[in-house]
Amino acid sequence: MTYQPTDYERALYKWLELVVGGEVTDVRYADQYAARPDRPFVTLKCAPPRLMQTAKVDTTDVELPDGTHQVRITEHRVGTVSVNVFGATHKSLIESIERSLADPFVTDHNTANGVEVQDSISQAQDLTELMSTEFEGRSQQDFRFAFAKQTHSPHGMPVLKTSSATGEAGDLTTTHTLEDT
Repeated sequence: MTYQPTDYERALYKWLELVVGGEVTDVRYADQYAARPDRPFVTLKCAPPRLMQTAKVDTTDVELPDGTHQVRITEHRVGTVSVNVFGATHKSLIESIERSLADPFVTDHNTANGVEVQDSISQAQDLTELMSTEFEGRSQQDFRFAFAKQTHSPHGMPVLKTSSATGEAGDLTTTHTLEDT
């Protein structure tokens, strides 16, 4: 089965490709099933959506040209992405990735792609030393990112002009009427 990245994963991929693409053989999703590339290469893996936080929700009522209304909900979400760098130059590459967060060109590029990489939430870890192995150089670092997710009804809804409801409880009958003003 082919891995299908989300829009925000594609934007994070473009960030890494911009920053270190010329210095590595490949940038790939950690869940992408493919043969292992030559080193150096970079992988990215986002925390699952259930672990993401919704920082803010905006609701907008938009009137469509046909006079109907559509409700649009924009969720401002925050998540984490784990970046792993493999190869002899892993330390300098992970440092380049971290420094890119302060580069206005890179931040503008990320914004244009619909994601904001906000900061690192961990120090870069030299996993080669941590695992006491010289098999392959590897560094890992986690970053916080934000993106907006917009949902809306696929079609417009008619505007409510008048609504009426009648209810009975025992001997009591009530009628309520709502009119759009």
